Amino acid sequence: MRKKKKLMLVQAEILAFIVVCMLLTGCNLLRILPSKMVSLGAHANPGQTQDVNGGNPDGTSAGLFTVPTGSVLVITRVIIHPTNPGTGILDITLIQSDNVLPDRIRQTWHVPNSKPTEFDFSPGYVISAGSKLKIRNNDNSSSDVHVTLYGYMTQDK
Repeated sequence: MRKKKKLMLVQAEILAFIVVCMLLTGCNLLRILPSKMVSLGAHANPGQTQDVNGGNPDGTSAGLFTVPTGSVLVITRVIIHPTNPGTGILDITLIQSDNVLPDRIRQTWHVPNSKPTEFDFSPGYVISAGSKLKIRNNDNSSSDVHVTLYGYMTQDK
């Protein structure tokens, strides 16, 4: 019985050490809570601008996504999927929209149309409360595209 208690104590000490190391290196433990994670997406043909929709855990659309009041969205990953892979490029723009400022370009990507392209935004790309996002597949793109955005919600300071 003493060996079991000693083993449990060692395991607790290791876990405490890991948590302290994560906090000291700036790891935000809230990022991994499923209730804070966000999956968003939009599909656009060349020349189209489409609203970004939220995603439900079952893979269905939750409708137009708006960053809730009192929160910010932190985008950590973007995947651009050409629907009809082939030659040429995809010219994709992320647009932020809200009631305070005019629509503004937050990011533009020029990626090959041959395969999905992934971007990692560590520690994250912040989108303010009340904002909606749009994806623009510019006229010179060679295919329609699906853009997936992953991130998490956190409190606005």
